Amino acid sequence: MGLIIVRSLARLLFFLFLAGTGPPLIPFVPLIYLKIPINHKLWSEIVYRFLGILFILKPGKETI
Repeated sequence: MGLIIVRSLARLLFFLFLAGTGPPLIPFVPLIYLKIPINHKLWSEIVYRFLGILFILKPGKETI
């Protein structure tokens, strides 16, 4: 019973984390659809956010 709760909680936390990865993608919406360029000050923050996502997810060969 306890293992089921732990697994479901882990899946919920993983989903919530992936839902938080949307904000780094938002600046690309006007870039792609409206052809509005992204301010150069935002690029570093976008890169840092994606690096943080990769650091937390730690993708490896088994996930590919």
